[in-house]
Amino acid sequence: MSIQRFFCPFPAQQIAFVHEQVEIALNDVLVLIDDPSRSGVYWSLSSGTGRIYSVMMAGEPPDEKVLRYNGFAVEKPTRLGQHPEHLTSDESADPDPEAGKFGGAFRLHWPPITEEDHEKNMRDRAQAIIGEAQSSVFTDRPVIMAVSGLSLAHHDSAVGMLALKRLGVITEDDIGTLIRRTGNDFWPIVYDEYTTIMDHPELFRR
Repeated sequence: MSIQRFFCPFPAQQIAFVHEQVEIALNDVLVLIDDPSRSGVYWSLSSGTGRIYSVMMAGEPPDEKVLRYNGFAVEKPTRLGQHPEHLTSDESADPDPEAGKFGGAFRLHWPPITEEDHEKNMRDRAQAIIGEAQSSVFTDRPVIMAVSGLSLAHHDSAVGMLALKRLGVITEDDIGTLIRRTGNDFWPIVYDEYTTIMDHPELFRR
């Protein structure tokens, strides 16, 4: 696991817990896209204005792509932060790939997650990772999440949405809004494949 840390309001163990869900979501999406050339991503959390909190590697991106994917995981939320009227980086993406401005970042309102939410939405070992003494493990704040490294921005976004859906951080209504903004036709495929797992966290693969 590779991590870059800047000033981050989220404690390290919370970032690590989200990262674990990103790893699981990435593996699921890789199965669906079945593209041997794609094996890993970089993902980031940023403030609502695009200030980078953390950049992490999930999976094993090709060595020759590391700087590229890492750079996009920073560029996407930075650009989105400059467009407060937008919910996604897709809305300011450039159709010319040479411009290097892609979709794959989206805004969310990071809610407090309580112990009760853990029992409902997360795996049993969430408390062991985060600590039973904390009644609210995430603070209530605007956040941008970005993923970079798959063949399409819709694939990148699906990794982030799947991880956060399983964590209980975003709802189906939130995802519906993001889909309407981006036209992400890949998410319904992801949802159809993994809805049972999302409804029954005890079935999450370890």
